[in-house]
Amino acid sequence: MALSARLTLSGGYQATSGPLTANGRVGSSPMPTVSLVLADGTGVGQANQVFSTTFSIAATTFQTYDLKGGGGELDVLNTALAMTAVKCVIVQLDTPASGTSVRFGPQNRTNAAQLWFQDVTANFYETIPSFAYHADARAGWALDSTHKTIHLYNPGGATIAGTLLVIGTK
Repeated sequence: MALSARLTLSGGYQATSGPLTANGRVGSSPMPTVSLVLADGTGVGQANQVFSTTFSIAATTFQTYDLKGGGGELDVLNTALAMTAVKCVIVQLDTPASGTSVRFGPQNRTNAAQLWFQDVTANFYETIPSFAYHADARAGWALDSTHKTIHLYNPGGATIAGTLLVIGTK
């Protein structure tokens, strides 16, 4: 089945594959208007897998997602994840507040994907106080069997919730 991914940050996402369609919002607060349209496929300007999840991370805890589906992760059409490249990542916190944030990135975690970071060591991450958007509709960021997981860490003293959206190719 062919997949078409249309991401409009002011409204959410839509993924279709044959007769199946999945729609969803990314977060709950107003977002900047950005449009990213990826046709079905694995080349430039194309994607064929969408992963979206809400998260709730306790204080000083990591949350890990395996983009190859090693933890049972499913895409928005309930198909096992098997990404070979990431084209877009969005992280949005539901209730951003003073002193709250998540760290997104390799952070020296096992099987971490490098993505747009220079390395996978402990000091490579992005602190997200409310919202982050990264996209590379060309080749994306490659994943392989040992560089396939993405990590969120809550450095704060209270549980934090949000939404994660990853669009890629398999």
